[in-house]
Amino acid sequence: MAATWSPELGFSYGVDPPPEADSGEVPLYLGVSLQDMRPDDKFELLLPAVNLRMGVWGLLEQVFREERDGRCQIESSFDLKKNPDLPEIYAVLLDVFAQYRAGYCGLTVVVLDGAPVALGDPIAAHFLASEPGAGDRSAPASLEVLIQQKYQVLESVLVAEHWENKNQLLEWLQSLTLLYFLDKHEVEISENLSSWGNCALLAAVQALLQADIIESVAETGNYEITEAGRIFIGSLLSETEAHIDHFDIFKDVAFEDVIGRTEFGSGTGEDLRVQVLIAEGLDPIRVVFLLIMYDGSLDNYLADWADRLEMESFFNEILEPVANHFRVPDDAISKVIESGFAMLDEQAIFDRTERSRREILARLNVNRTDRANGNHF
Repeated sequence: MAATWSPELGFSYGVDPPPEADSGEVPLYLGVSLQDMRPDDKFELLLPAVNLRMGVWGLLEQVFREERDGRCQIESSFDLKKNPDLPEIYAVLLDVFAQYRAGYCGLTVVVLDGAPVALGDPIAAHFLASEPGAGDRSAPASLEVLIQQKYQVLESVLVAEHWENKNQLLEWLQSLTLLYFLDKHEVEISENLSSWGNCALLAAVQALLQADIIESVAETGNYEITEAGRIFIGSLLSETEAHIDHFDIFKDVAFEDVIGRTEFGSGTGEDLRVQVLIAEGLDPIRVVFLLIMYDGSLDNYLADWADRLEMESFFNEILEPVANHFRVPDDAISKVIESGFAMLDEQAIFDRTERSRREILARLNVNRTDRANGNHF
C-alpha cells in the first residue's frame, strides 16, 4: 500500500477510517509503554488535534523525533503535575527510536490486546473512541501501544563496516566459541562429528583445522589445540588486554554536556566503551566478544554451548551491549575521548615516576647497607 509523508500528518495511507470516525482532527490520548517497563513508567501525552488517517508509525516517529526543536515542542506539552517523571521516560523512548533509526535494533508495536500494528495501519484501525460517542470532540480518543525492542547485532550496520557479510562474522564467532571451550574446559570433540548432528560445529572444526589451530590426535581420536593454536590464543589475550588497558577508563564516565565536565571512575557514570570504540574506528563486535571470552561469561553456557552455535539468537543475545549502550551526543564524544586519553597519559607518567622513585630508593638502601658493612665504592 502506498504511503505519503507530510510534516503535519506523518504517514498517510489510502484507507478510510471506520464509519464512526471521519477524517477530521480529534483530540487523542497517546499511551506508550516499553516492554519490561513498570506500569508507572508509561509515557502519556495528550495531543490536541490528530488526523485519524495518520499512520500509527508516523505518529510515533513524530512524537519520538530526531530533531531537537520538534522534541522541545513535545516536551512543552507534558503534564508534569500528573507525572513529573515524563522527561526521563521520554528520554528512554527517544533512545529506543534512535537505536532503531541507526539500525541497531528492530521494533514491534502492538496494541493493548496484543494485536500487532502493521507499518501501513492508520490510527483509525486501532484507536478507542471517546465516550459517550466518537462524535464527541470534547473528550479525547485513546491510542495505547506497547513497543517491543529486539536487538539484532548480526544484522546491524556495524557488521557491514567491518565484515564482508554476516556469515563471515558468524563463522568467526562460532570458531572462537569452539576454541574457547576446547581450551578452557577441555571439552572432547571426536573426529566422528556426524554423531553430533551439528552443522555449525562441523564448520567451526573445519575452520580451525584449516588454520592449523587444532589437529586430530590419533591416540584419543579427539581434536586438540596445536602449538600454533596456543600462539593464536596468546595473541587474542594480548589484544584483549591491550583493549582493556586502553578503553577501560571509559566504562564509568559522568559527562555534563552543559559545562563540558568529564569525570572518570566515580561509580555513578555510564559505560561509554562501545561508543568510544566506534568513534575510534574499531570493530565493537570483535572487541566485545573478546571481552566476553576474557571475563568468562561464556562459562554460563557450558552445558549446551555446542547447540547454541547454531543459534543466531544466542550471539545476538550475548553481543547485545554492542547495540544497547548509553550514548552521549556525537559532538561530545570527542571531548570524552580526549579527556580519557589525557588521564591515561597522566597516569602513565605518574607510574613511570613512581617506578623510578622506588628504584632510586632501592639503590640508596643497598648503598646504606654496603656502607654499614664497610663496603665502599
